[in-house]
Amino acid sequence: MKTIKLIALILAFTPLSFFAQDDTGIEISTAAGSSDLAQTYSSLIENKLGSLLAQNGIVRGINSQFEISTDFNVLNTKTAGGAPPMYIYEIMFTTKIMNIVDKNTYAQVSKVSNGVGNTLAKAVNNAINQMNFNTPEYQNFLADAKTKIVNYYTKNCSTIINEVNMLEKTNQYDFALYKLTSIPSAAKSCYSQAMAKAQAVYVKKINYECKSNLAQAKMEWSKNPNAEGAEAATAYLSQIDPSSSCFKEVEAFSKTVGTRMKEIDGREWNVYYEKEVGLEKDRIQAIKEIGKAFGAGQPKQVIHNTKIKL
Repeated sequence: MKTIKLIALILAFTPLSFFAQDDTGIEISTAAGSSDLAQTYSSLIENKLGSLLAQNGIVRGINSQFEISTDFNVLNTKTAGGAPPMYIYEIMFTTKIMNIVDKNTYAQVSKVSNGVGNTLAKAVNNAINQMNFNTPEYQNFLADAKTKIVNYYTKNCSTIINEVNMLEKTNQYDFALYKLTSIPSAAKSCYSQAMAKAQAVYVKKINYECKSNLAQAKMEWSKNPNAEGAEAATAYLSQIDPSSSCFKEVEAFSKTVGTRMKEIDGREWNVYYEKEVGLEKDRIQAIKEIGKAFGAGQPKQVIHNTKIKL
């Protein structure tokens, strides 16, 4: 008799901090500016910006629709005497938050920082490190952007839902869940609609994947009705959610394979299925993880190719 065991397989390898949420649910990605100088120091800039977001209760997202970046403008350069000489850079840092879909800037602030070093590289590095983002000026800058981001989702909610409907029709369920889970909880009315829609999309997703994986499993078994075929079939069956609509058919097929495997070598054949997500709060969390994982794995030009006019 086949024994069915359930295991949780929802992105166990993903760091918990990746899915952390503040009370607004807003996520903003980080990026260096477009100038060559900014690109050279992109890692240092992005770390500084990530700290700024964290200090103000905003999650540093991955491939988020909204992005914070800092660019450089060298105002003045001096060289002090000595061996080796000291370089003094006066740099204007312009930090902005923009919607990378429609290219609209939601907030912008500029500040001058001086850097000193015995090489040009060290002087620029020093200037970046001297930047102090922990000021009321930057806090107001972020607060302004937060308000505009929430307003964006509130105003464009119906358009986003319509985009999700189109993705749903073409079985692009993970993409649809990415769009829905990108809506921050601070946009209360839209967020409520999105979460209700997301649960419906999730059900369609697991039902679609159940049929697809079962068909693949049957094909593998029909090609090789032996241990090799059973192993190949298991790879597909193990991805099926026990709450999906075709799971009874999955169990029937598994029983058929199990019976044959018992005849071949006398051993039990077990399939370890994904965990059934029962509670609504757990289901919503699973949905969010699917959406975030999809966004993190896609190029920006793929997931941000739909323009919504403000």
